[in-house]
Amino acid sequence: MATTISGRNWQLDVTQEWINVTSGQSSPNERWTFTDTAGHEHHYDHGYPTLEFVIDESHWCDGSEGIYNHDPHEAVDVAHYECLICRELIVPKMDPPYTPKQIPGMRSATLTGYRSDGAKVEAWLTEEDLGGIGRADSDDEITALIDALPEERIYSVTFSR
Repeated sequence: MATTISGRNWQLDVTQEWINVTSGQSSPNERWTFTDTAGHEHHYDHGYPTLEFVIDESHWCDGSEGIYNHDPHEAVDVAHYECLICRELIVPKMDPPYTPKQIPGMRSATLTGYRSDGAKVEAWLTEEDLGGIGRADSDDEITALIDALPEERIYSVTFSR
């Protein structure tokens, strides 16, 4: 996905790649929230920070189960989540298999604009630079950013006559 932002004498092009992480298995619903009967709020945040994963039954797998050999480990057969405070049983919402999901991948940004000496510059920007542009109030601030860019990130300089 590409986004272009421009001012009087500059243009910023940002490209965000997206990685497909759709799974053939159930996966956590990232927008799940829940309040238990005691009023404790729960949510998903790369896991369940307010819940404890409790293993009810497990067995030792020597690595030969399944279609591929793997390292031995304790395999969980039955488990559940409980509220860390009141110990109420909580069942987080899961998305069904093949629910389309994506995560952000690489992001690149190119700034084209004019330095204060009149040279047209094309340069790669860092995430820190992008944050500065988001807070910029004027074309003069963008010119100051272009003037301050290190040479190793500038890939084109054109002087007009």
